Amino acid sequence: MQSIESPCVPTRCPVCGAPDVRPIVCGLPGPDLAEAASRGEVVLGGCMPGDRRWACVRCKHEWGGALENG
Repeated sequence: MQSIESPCVPTRCPVCGAPDVRPIVCGLPGPDLAEAASRGEVVLGGCMPGDRRWACVRCKHEWGGALENG
């Protein structure tokens, strides 16, 4: 998976400061998505869409909902 630098994509966790931030992907994962999750490229968010977009691998904080900036 290619890394994309963008102001919309956080590079550090707002709680612990770790650079281990991954997107949260919701829905039933197919083989490609399951493999990406096993490689640590994404965090599986379950079948029901939630309001969180990002997860910290280190401290497990999740953020980025509609009312949050980040």
